[in-house]
Amino acid sequence: MPEEKKWCCRICCSKPRPSTMRRKDKEPADGSEASDMAAAHNVAISGLAELVKILTAKMEGIDDSVADKVTKALDATIDSKVEARVRAYESDLRNQIAKLEAQINDSKNNADLNIAPDVATSKAYEDEEDGACSNDLSWIVQKKINSQDGLPVDCVVKKEKKDKKTMDSTQNLTTEVVIKTGKKAGIPPTRVKQEKAFEIPQLNDESISSKDLENHLLWEKSVKSKVEAEKLQKVLDFINSICKEAKEPGVGDESAGFFLKLLIPRDDWPTKDYGWLNDSHIAAAMLMFHRRSRQEQSPYSSSRIAFLSHWFVNSWVNDYKSWDQNTELSEMYTKAFNGEHPADFVTGNKWIADVDDLFLCHHVNGDHWVALRIELLKGKIHVYDSICTHVSDKEMKEACRPFMRMIPALLNKMVPAKTRTKSGKQFGYIRHKKIPQNENPGDCGVYSLMYIECLALGRNFDGLNDQIITQLRLKLAGDIYEEVTKTAE
Repeated sequence: MPEEKKWCCRICCSKPRPSTMRRKDKEPADGSEASDMAAAHNVAISGLAELVKILTAKMEGIDDSVADKVTKALDATIDSKVEARVRAYESDLRNQIAKLEAQINDSKNNADLNIAPDVATSKAYEDEEDGACSNDLSWIVQKKINSQDGLPVDCVVKKEKKDKKTMDSTQNLTTEVVIKTGKKAGIPPTRVKQEKAFEIPQLNDESISSKDLENHLLWEKSVKSKVEAEKLQKVLDFINSICKEAKEPGVGDESAGFFLKLLIPRDDWPTKDYGWLNDSHIAAAMLMFHRRSRQEQSPYSSSRIAFLSHWFVNSWVNDYKSWDQNTELSEMYTKAFNGEHPADFVTGNKWIADVDDLFLCHHVNGDHWVALRIELLKGKIHVYDSICTHVSDKEMKEACRPFMRMIPALLNKMVPAKTRTKSGKQFGYIRHKKIPQNENPGDCGVYSLMYIECLALGRNFDGLNDQIITQLRLKLAGDIYEEVTKTAE
């Protein structure tokens, strides 16, 4: 049984795992691919440093901008080794870092336009049909002011319930307004389209006072983007500190590369598969989701859910290769059932008794990520796939066999007969296809994490599409650094 991996002091894994999309058939024997990747990281770090210096002269009129803060930090700490890299690769990454800086500034100046929450009804979580999801972003955890200490805390929000007639009247995104003119009779009036006003969702807590709601909206409008920008600055400072501490070229590239894979826009990837998420990214995000579920005020819609460690899932899949239904399941599985394994995911909550649904990311076909929601009581496994054409239904179902077969065996062993009748049946398999798709393949890992976050929050997938993946990558980088990497330092 593979030994479970531990988190390192820098990032959640000491070694990057295979990328999430098509891998190369064979690793070059001479290590040329590793060298190319290290060079790609060096290029990214070098361009980042030099471009910020070049932008200094243009930032004089910007008050307290993120670009200015990053400029000062990098000017003070970049050493001669980094500058040598900068001179070698300056022209190649100029446009790349400019886009990154522009995105950070946009996140600061356009709070309301960044990620507009649109909360779904609980049906989005419970519905087993494929048509449960559509087209507006809906999963960012909202904030409200804590009346005790005045600080913002996470909470789940929902749109206020409307009757069918009201919903029908507000269904369209635009409304037509008739403009009266002084033209002669018989000439039809001119009609122009007017954008529908943006509506801020209401908090899903009837006990919240109007004053608390007002404070929440004020915070949402004035502070949200600044907080996100500050998170990104911390990530850049972290990358810079790695460069400063490096005693020789290439040292620290793995830690820096972990975040650069998330930060650098698709158009500027030095290689086609540069930004594909690997096991370390998925493991870090799943740990982050788990930690949020253990907060005193969890953002999730139910306390009866559990997020599985990605390293535990990997061990599970490997064990299945030699597993037989007559084979006794190891202690690792009984501890996981009781919420006592792995060490970073201990909850003390037992499956069935305290947990209804399990969430995990599954690597299939050697190059693709999908999200799984496992309903323990109903005996069903839901697969959420962002590129449905990549893996056939037959192959996908076979990839889910470790969970379809081994979970019933574990339940037969651990759950009392009076609670659940023992059964030799496999869990059912449902593949959801009418969900947002990654039209420009390469972001299946990000999509899978967003599916899980939305489902845990009790929301649909409205607004999830390729157009906002870059912003989601930036947010993911900031959140992972703040909630996982930083706490491990």
